[in-house]
Amino acid sequence: IKTLVACGNGTGGGFAPEALKRIGCDVIEMDCALDYTFPNYNPNPEDLHMLHAIAERVKATGAEIGIAIDGDGDRCGVVDDKGNEIFADKIGVLLARDLSSTNTGAQFVVDVKSTGLFLTDPVLKANGVKTDYWKTGHSYIKRRTTELGALAGFEKSGHFFFNPPIGRGYDDGIVAAIAVLEMLDRAGGKKMSELVTEGTVIFSGSPKETEIITYTILGLQRYQIISKRNIIPYFFRYSLELDNAINSIDKDIFMKNYPIVDENIYVNQIIEGTMINLFYDKRLE
Repeated sequence: IKTLVACGNGTGGGFAPEALKRIGCDVIEMDCALDYTFPNYNPNPEDLHMLHAIAERVKATGAEIGIAIDGDGDRCGVVDDKGNEIFADKIGVLLARDLSSTNTGAQFVVDVKSTGLFLTDPVLKANGVKTDYWKTGHSYIKRRTTELGALAGFEKSGHFFFNPPIGRGYDDGIVAAIAVLEMLDRAGGKKMSELVTEGTVIFSGSPKETEIITYTILGLQRYQIISKRNIIPYFFRYSLELDNAINSIDKDIFMKNYPIVDENIYVNQIIEGTMINLFYDKRLE
């Protein structure tokens, strides 16, 4: 697999390229020379400056995948062959699909901010996957993954915890990268961009108010509504197909302000914040 590895001049640069070469990857190194001044960008796989820099190099080199390792080497980010960033919770769904195909009934722990697909995805359901949504924060996810004996834990910022036989229970960006590459190797020749299709804006209001995005992901039509109007002081993620919703929203208030949204909405997670970031999924026919 032709793999671009970007380490942002952090610690991972001393290890990640060599480790991936040793498992057979055709490695293209990017910003792997250690430099504590971090001259290019913040070595953070959530940082769009890093992700966009990787995207440009992936497209320029024809790499099949871009791997981002953070400054201290314990987080991993992914950019597909077309230069689209794939955020950690989506990678978690893909990894859960792959791992549960050979570990029927596997349990996973995921950050409460993550997508509701962990509960609704038909592949995960068919594989008997059990998902535990837990507190945000890498230490909470790590502890919960150990307590439950889960196969893996996925934290929203890219800390992935794999228990044996995949890992040793702690967050290691290189181990996570290897898991992603092994998944791609087992994907029957599919490209990373074919596993997940990213979004296209279909409607945009005032940039200070609301933006609506739709895209296809893992067999679902997903709608994302981002609002800075601060009408409701919470951060929401929704799923139309969530079987056991945590709570239901006051639909009259919400529909008054967001009439475009289907009335059958249930709250998946509620976290204090200052912006509405609404996701809901609809099964494609």
